[in-house]
Amino acid sequence: MNGRDRTPHPSQQRILDVVAARPGASVQQISEEVGLTRTSTLHHLRRLARRGAVLAVRQGRRLTHFPASIRESSQHTLLGLMHVLTARLLVEALAQDPEVSWRRLAQRLGVTPRAVRWHVRRLQEDGLLRVEGTGKLRHVTVLDEGLAAVVQGVAAAPPATAPPAAGVELSPFLAVER
Repeated sequence: MNGRDRTPHPSQQRILDVVAARPGASVQQISEEVGLTRTSTLHHLRRLARRGAVLAVRQGRRLTHFPASIRESSQHTLLGLMHVLTARLLVEALAQDPEVSWRRLAQRLGVTPRAVRWHVRRLQEDGLLRVEGTGKLRHVTVLDEGLAAVVQGVAAAPPATAPPAAGVELSPFLAVER
């Protein structure tokens, strides 16, 4: 805010625009897009949060930011998750082949089977995936309609910044982190 008037600082307005366009973005993503240092971006985000214009939500080790209009934690989970490249690729691959083994999935994504299990368990805990069966008779169902829309590529946005692993196609959604 500038002085006593209620107009946001120009940097804060740019940050608000980025948060509105990319809900669930991290401080690093916002600072890169706005062209400010992480410290300046964090300062402005804190002021915006105190004013009630943005919400800062911790998701694991990441601090994600949302417009104040997005208050449901399920939306925070979904939007924040789609910024994580591995999780996003995993969901897309599972939607294409729900009976793929964790080992084959790990090879396709370029991660370890343990990382696949960790992401699947996290998605299950968030209520976005359901896993039925065990071993080779396992079947995965994508549960959330919003997540299913992302998987089907319904949401339009810029392509991911990181290259996909061999044999994996990315659907455009949000800028991502690994």
